[in-house]
Amino acid sequence: MKNVKNMFKKIGAAGIILAGLILTSCDMDVTPPDTISPETYWNTEADAVSYLNTIYNSARTSSNAVMYQDVFTDDVYNRHSHEATGYLFIQDGLSPGETEYYRTHPWSFFNIRMTNIFLQNVDNVNMSEELKSRMKLEARFWRAYDYLWKTSQFGKVPLVGDEVFPYDLPEITRNTQPEVLEYVISELRACYDGLPASYNSSNYGRVTRWAAKALQARAELLAGRYADAAASARIVIDNGGFSLKTVSTIVDQKEYEEMDQFVDWDALGIDKDVFMRGIYSYNAVWTDDVDNPEYILTRQHMDASGFTDGTRYRFLRPSQCATDGWSSLTPTQNLVDAYWTATGEEFTPPAQQSRHESFMAMDSEWVASGQTVRDFADERIANNTLKDYPYMQEFRNRDSRMYASILFAYKSWNQTEQGDFTYRYRWRTDGNEQNNESKTGFNWRKITAINYSTSSQYATATDYPVMRLAEMLLIYAEAQTMVSGYDGSVAAELNKLRARVGMPDVPSSFPSKDDAIKFIRNERRIELAGEGLRSFDMARYEDQYWIEHMNNVPLIAPNHDPSKGERVLMMSWSSRMRLKPVIQTAVDLNPALKGDQNPGY
Repeated sequence: MKNVKNMFKKIGAAGIILAGLILTSCDMDVTPPDTISPETYWNTEADAVSYLNTIYNSARTSSNAVMYQDVFTDDVYNRHSHEATGYLFIQDGLSPGETEYYRTHPWSFFNIRMTNIFLQNVDNVNMSEELKSRMKLEARFWRAYDYLWKTSQFGKVPLVGDEVFPYDLPEITRNTQPEVLEYVISELRACYDGLPASYNSSNYGRVTRWAAKALQARAELLAGRYADAAASARIVIDNGGFSLKTVSTIVDQKEYEEMDQFVDWDALGIDKDVFMRGIYSYNAVWTDDVDNPEYILTRQHMDASGFTDGTRYRFLRPSQCATDGWSSLTPTQNLVDAYWTATGEEFTPPAQQSRHESFMAMDSEWVASGQTVRDFADERIANNTLKDYPYMQEFRNRDSRMYASILFAYKSWNQTEQGDFTYRYRWRTDGNEQNNESKTGFNWRKITAINYSTSSQYATATDYPVMRLAEMLLIYAEAQTMVSGYDGSVAAELNKLRARVGMPDVPSSFPSKDDAIKFIRNERRIELAGEGLRSFDMARYEDQYWIEHMNNVPLIAPNHDPSKGERVLMMSWSSRMRLKPVIQTAVDLNPALKGDQNPGY
């Protein structure tokens, strides 16, 4: 295997061992740090389990690591430049010196080095061979996960095998993306063959064979091995025992009544109860983490230990929602316009000048009323006039997943810890409430935590689904269509997603395969919005898709007035953006990379 010089952070073995005390599983004793040393470690089963848990903990599965990937796309805007450099990327302004400021530290090989240290030392531990074999496969899964993430970002990546190389290793070159993907797929095949299908309650959350096969399907999709991707996804769908999360009740009666302002039930022939249960079923994917049947792989959180998730609580929330949110990651108008109509057709957005005028007229009326945004909206719902405002028209009769995913002006959200208080989304047009107001005019409802943890009012303890069944249905649909065209089996899997959210069935046929793929891509964009996979998808889409979605395309807000020539963030694309640049520090440390930077950087 090829390697690279100085890829790993220079932290000592004792530092890594201390990191092992950050646990993500139960049933373990904690050894006092002052008794730990490299010489005394790797003796007991508890040592091995503790270290493996550290690998789980450091894996790129947190919402912080996953969701920030979408700021490098047209779907999500990050308003705080100190958090990520997506605002530079979408303007084709990224350079090797700036990539170190990703929240996810993309070129770091720390996790891979940790896995190799584990594999090198676990054989010295006195424990059952069966457990040892399983734990090795768990570690190898996470190494494959990290490599897949890296190659989707950088293309060529150094493969280091199982060895733990010295920091002063001579210069090493990168492996090609096909080589990396073949390695990842091979490793995941081994994990699928050797890992259990499930665990007992004390080991809930560990990697199963189904997670390995699901990740394999994702890797095969990136590799363009569509027949293999369809087959892998099919295995998980048919044999994994997963099902789409649904709820059978109307969770929020207030919103149920309010939705008469947004959907013309009778005129469109839509069953209101089915549609509304669809909204709550979709929301439940991220709020109901106990025995959720859709979860293939999760990032677990433990309230009592303080191992919680701040991104989905503080980073996503609007600034005026309960404990002040930061609006760090917000949906773009581009994404909102991508959602289908309630009858499953393509939405035609209004011209920006019309959108601006209608928004400002409604906004001005609200300000002049002297009412709170809640009282303003509630009064107009009571007299059945909210639906008549021109600005509200673009949010009427839309895909149920839009209502479940996006917070837009004057829309309620009653499921948070604010209890009976009816929250209504207010968007300040000056974009500056405590400097944490959305820049796009929208915030996330989807994925945003509805309750904070007992250990922190700024975080949640709800688990985060890293891979879920819906992705497998979409992988199968796309891959199968690429192989043999759009057929009944594809429509059947897509209709499972539609049925869950109360939307009509997908079309039974398309004029061409290209038309079908375009449809599936937008269905995928809607279903997986904000989950960090848009960046992964863009990396495998052709240049024409980038040009259509990101070249000279503005990131606008509802209050933008084109007639005044107001400056907007204009996305700009060039072919170099298909890959991220290798960070400059890595190039400086390894002479072999100096002539092997990604094209255009």
